[in-house]
Amino acid sequence: MCQPAKCNAVNDRPTIAPGHAPPKLTPRQQQILRLLQQGKVNKEVARELDIGLGTVKQHIVAIFKKLKVTNRTAAATQNLDLQQPSAAPIQPMQAESRLHGALLTPRPSLVLSMALAKEAGAATTASFYGTLAAAASAHDAVFLTRQCNAGEIIFGVQQVTEYDVAVAIQVAYGVYQSALRLSPQVQTQMRGCLTAGLALASMHRYGGWTGEVIASAAIASARALLESTPWGRVTCDQAVLGLCQAFGVSGFSKLIEGVPLQALSGMQWHGMRQLHPLVGRQAELSQMSVALNQAFAGQSVWLMLEGEMGMGKTRLCQELVQMCHRRGGRIRHLRGLPALLGAGICEVTSVANCQAVDVVSVLNNTSLEAARLILLDDFHLLAPALQLELIEVAAHSLLPGRLLVFAGRKGLFQQAPPACLCIALGRLPDSAMQDLIGSRLNLPRGKQRTEIVQHILDTALGVPLFAVEMARTPHLSELALSLWVAVQARLDKLHLDSVLLSFVARQPAAVSVAELAPLYQDDLSTLKKQVDRALASGVFVSNADGKLSFAHPMIRCALNKLVMEPYASI
Repeated sequence: MCQPAKCNAVNDRPTIAPGHAPPKLTPRQQQILRLLQQGKVNKEVARELDIGLGTVKQHIVAIFKKLKVTNRTAAATQNLDLQQPSAAPIQPMQAESRLHGALLTPRPSLVLSMALAKEAGAATTASFYGTLAAAASAHDAVFLTRQCNAGEIIFGVQQVTEYDVAVAIQVAYGVYQSALRLSPQVQTQMRGCLTAGLALASMHRYGGWTGEVIASAAIASARALLESTPWGRVTCDQAVLGLCQAFGVSGFSKLIEGVPLQALSGMQWHGMRQLHPLVGRQAELSQMSVALNQAFAGQSVWLMLEGEMGMGKTRLCQELVQMCHRRGGRIRHLRGLPALLGAGICEVTSVANCQAVDVVSVLNNTSLEAARLILLDDFHLLAPALQLELIEVAAHSLLPGRLLVFAGRKGLFQQAPPACLCIALGRLPDSAMQDLIGSRLNLPRGKQRTEIVQHILDTALGVPLFAVEMARTPHLSELALSLWVAVQARLDKLHLDSVLLSFVARQPAAVSVAELAPLYQDDLSTLKKQVDRALASGVFVSNADGKLSFAHPMIRCALNKLVMEPYASI
């Protein structure tokens, strides 16, 4: 069962009663109270501590509650022994956000809310609830049933993925189709909506929901949006629209205004994000252009393009497709599908699913109508057996005059044959990132723009997707939901120690195992094991002095804001 967030009233009591222990404030709350005593306003506190304004407000509410006061003056005049911060403080393990050994953790989540009119028959109603429950179970999501023929599925609590928004749209269409088979009247008797935000959930230390607590403003906003959605239609909020844009769902542009339920059939994941200027990839593009020239000259060329999420693999593939198209070459553009969306392969142009045998047929085609360029993007999403099959077929069947491209994430090169051209996408240099940010940032020139650009450069650190998403919603202390999703989706796959990650995220500088050990909850051998796992996964890096930090500042940024904003969405 889900446990609602509690809201307790506070009474004004500016002094501590005799014989009572002083209230225990967290280190962050002590920092904020100290600044309040100095007369700082909320914006100045946020700027000085490098946290969001909403975070400051939430902490101030918590301080008022602990001090039993109702205003800033009463809080600032409390006679408390506030610890002075050291030059580089080691923040203690967070203990206040725990429940029976679980961690109360903010999670990027997406809510699908659907309802059926009371006029619907018993069989249709049963199908409605049954299909929702089955979909939630299939996708490891949380299903909330309620009266009046309505319910919600919450994605992202057990595990966040970049495909959750596409899965939710697919589920909504499946519920509609299932009910429609029983009653044609469902076209005007069903409605749905999608909202997204942060949910506070009780999580196991190494991942997975405990089943105890989940609370989110996204649930309440989904129910409110559902009530205003006309029957026969489906809508979404702005946050969902941003996720569709960031993670490549097609046909979503009118969803926020409301579309017929049948229109969901055209909203599919295709991995194509909005086009942005191709900068900083001239060397890689030149290599691909040479390979295409060789194919047009009658040679057979096999190229593998490898890079992590957001590094620009698909953007380069789009550019290669355009180059081939301008020269009149035939193209077969294919894409691997994630298991959450049924796995397999789809044809990008027609968005039609195909099978491995169809790809083999393309590779073996010897006719004059054969494709000059065969491009298979998101190769890493294919099942391992299918990957091996296609590599084996390509090794024996690649004909002269063809350019074959497999694009995927880390590990692709391990399968490459000796004759294959391998291109790895590294981080972009600052000069290229500045050009990219400048093309996407809609701010006038001035001090604010300069600060935002530098903040994006420091946080995105060479990853184009991060820069584009930060520029789309520029802010010095807030983070786009899409970036939280991107970070959490990676971490959820690794099942690392969340206590260790959140602890290191809160440190102002790199920290050694020796510094961690006295404050870690478990013995030294456990600490070293978890540190080694984080290093092996590429989440942590170690400097020459053996001190630990995050491999990319975006991971620290997302974790730090999640740690410091545990109540922002309740």
